[in-house]
Amino acid sequence: VTCSGEWVTGLHLFGLGLEGTVSPQLGSLPHLEYLNLSSNALSGTIPTQLWDLINLQYLDLSHNHLSGYIDAKIGKLINLKELVLGYNVLTGSLCPEMGYLAQLTKMDLSSNFLVGSIPSQAGNLS
Repeated sequence: VTCSGEWVTGLHLFGLGLEGTVSPQLGSLPHLEYLNLSSNALSGTIPTQLWDLINLQYLDLSHNHLSGYIDAKIGKLINLKELVLGYNVLTGSLCPEMGYLAQLTKMDLSSNFLVGSIPSQAGNLS
């Protein structure tokens, strides 16, 4: 856990064998900039409350068992630089709102069941 003053700014909880679902209460950490829950055994859907974390710059939920689709509210994460959701069981289309992620430099959605193309406006991806 990383803090700045009284605010939680980072959660580094990768590879800890965490089980269950991603807590919607994470959305009540308005100063969170870094969230890594990768390489655990988390399941269920990505809570829509995560898309309210407008200061988030790094999000890694890869290598879990997350299902469902990527909500259009992801477009609210305008400061996001890295989005890593690979190796889950996410389904559906990539929403046009992903084009609002203009700061993105890295996006990994591999090994899911997503369809469609990445909006051309989405960051500086190569």
